[in-house]
Amino acid sequence: STTNSDGIAQYSYEALLMPNTYKYKAVFEEELPYLASSGEANLTVKAIPTNLMPEDVSVYFGDIAELKARVMRPDFGSGISDKNIKFYVDENNNGIYESSEYKGTSTTNSDGIAQYSYEALLMPNTYKYKAVFEEELPYLASSGAAKLAIKDLINTPGRIVGWGSIADNKTIQSFNFNVLYQTGGLRPIGTFVHLEYGTNRRYFSNSINHLMVSPDKKRAIFDGNIIINSIPGYKFYVIANDNGNPGVFDKYHIRIFKPDGSLYYKAQGNLFTGNIQIYP
Repeated sequence: STTNSDGIAQYSYEALLMPNTYKYKAVFEEELPYLASSGEANLTVKAIPTNLMPEDVSVYFGDIAELKARVMRPDFGSGISDKNIKFYVDENNNGIYESSEYKGTSTTNSDGIAQYSYEALLMPNTYKYKAVFEEELPYLASSGAAKLAIKDLINTPGRIVGWGSIADNKTIQSFNFNVLYQTGGLRPIGTFVHLEYGTNRRYFSNSINHLMVSPDKKRAIFDGNIIINSIPGYKFYVIANDNGNPGVFDKYHIRIFKPDGSLYYKAQGNLFTGNIQIYP
């Protein structure tokens, strides 16, 4: 480069080195009447800061929550592609993201967005989830948190009838239910029983609160209250899939929550006896 009227020469260099401190040298070769000279200075290539911005999400119990986060360069405002983002859900709702609450990793697309599908099987409440981008030079680490709202069920017209058995928790689980909700009704009517062989545990509903049937009539969720060991306040959710006949293709999933909202019991599996049928 040629010096200006102040004797200054300038050269534009694209800093594509790993973040570190380097040296660069400037050389003036002898040009009589001027003798040659040279000098060195530091070239510091800094790591690039990032911003990670997750989005709030709201779903019904049993639905899939699409956890989503975008990692960006704050200087350019553009997303960074092909980076791994880790997702954690604060399932205990205690403000601490424990290692057991790590759910999975997803890679950012061309817009810097990573998305992870999470099945919302926690007691309906508002939780937090966290997205984490670990340092990957030249990019610095960043993280962010957003809300995960799991909503209680709403009633939709329909009827679900089922009976049968699954194998889970090293025991045989049997169930029987018949739940109906008609438009305009205060709540569904019906009964639900779940038996766990080998432990003599028996769960009987004392109310059915909601029935939510999918538009294709292949999946239904219902919930209600039960009393366990003379203690009221326990709540159950049943997710049932009607995959046609024979019933061995059907699926059954139960979750029972304590009065404080923590999980008390769960079981799930494909039916090896019985059948589940969902009606409009």
